[in-house]
Amino acid sequence: NMTLNERIEKAQKLRAQGLNCSQCVAMAFPDIHNLPDEVIAKLSIGFGGGVGGQGEVCGVVSGMTIIEGFRSNGGAKDKITVYPRVSNLSEIFKSKHCSIICRELKGMTPPRPCNELILSGIEILHNFINETE
Repeated sequence: NMTLNERIEKAQKLRAQGLNCSQCVAMAFPDIHNLPDEVIAKLSIGFGGGVGGQGEVCGVVSGMTIIEGFRSNGGAKDKITVYPRVSNLSEIFKSKHCSIICRELKGMTPPRPCNELILSGIEILHNFINETE
């Protein structure tokens, strides 16, 4: 398993290349999804900017959600475990940043920088995975 610092370093490199919040989070967990970077990049790109730039659910939370799904088999019965875990992750993120909605996070005084949210989301998810394995 990757260390938190390795995940953060990977995300920072991706961010410097212009990848979005959702991609940076999802791509920082290759040991969980086991997909090539270009595949997870395609899977997560549309969630940036609050789902296609609409300011809805923060792309960081969407990236965390994608990775949490990879910790299941993806079957109908897996909703029983995945939904509460995703809800829990969202609550942890919300408790730290007051919202999981992109436009609200951007509209705060001061606005929450995407880079800060990306690193926070990676840390939240990394710790959550270690606690729930």
